[in-house]
Amino acid sequence: VECPTCYPVQEMNCPSKITSVSFNPFLQSQVASSCFDGTVMVSDIHAGTHVRLWHEHQKRSWAVHWNQSDPNMLASGSDDCTVRVWASNMTYSAHAITTEANVCTVRFHPAARHFLAYGSADHKVYYHDL
Repeated sequence: VECPTCYPVQEMNCPSKITSVSFNPFLQSQVASSCFDGTVMVSDIHAGTHVRLWHEHQKRSWAVHWNQSDPNMLASGSDDCTVRVWASNMTYSAHAITTEANVCTVRFHPAARHFLAYGSADHKVYYHDL
């Protein structure tokens, strides 16, 4: 159904195509996004500004996900065969997992902050205790 009166409340420019977005479940003005150029960023949708930009992925970043138990932790997965765990208050990734295949999706466990699952191009799902 078309909505002629619908319009975006906020628009933010990004360095390249967006592949994934995830809202911070605690700080609801924050949204994380992953980009075609490998950038992972946290933006404040109320202010319309980028709070943090990370450029550690060497290839396309497909997925980003906020930890459901920790408001400062998020993870991303990339074609560079890495999963990166980020702390929103740090300049660099807090942890990196090197994989054998491109990472297509990443999710934290909904109740346990230290469990992380990711799916990759080798047709497998991996589960980590960080």
